[in-house]
Amino acid sequence: MGHQPGHVGGVSQKIPSPESAPEPERPTFREALAHMGFQAGQPIKGARIDVAFVARARMGGSPTFELPQK
Repeated sequence: MGHQPGHVGGVSQKIPSPESAPEPERPTFREALAHMGFQAGQPIKGARIDVAFVARARMGGSPTFELPQK
């Protein structure tokens, strides 16, 4: 839920407020929310997204999920 690695969260969570971030990171946090059209406190589940990066790796870098067949 953001445009940098520190802006992550689960789909069952709500989008946090920029004020929850350290002061130096708040401008970037606000910029990310504005860029995506999200509001602090908005549920992530059900939010429209155009692009998603999904990653999870075990030790050694092997993926732990399979991509769906087209």
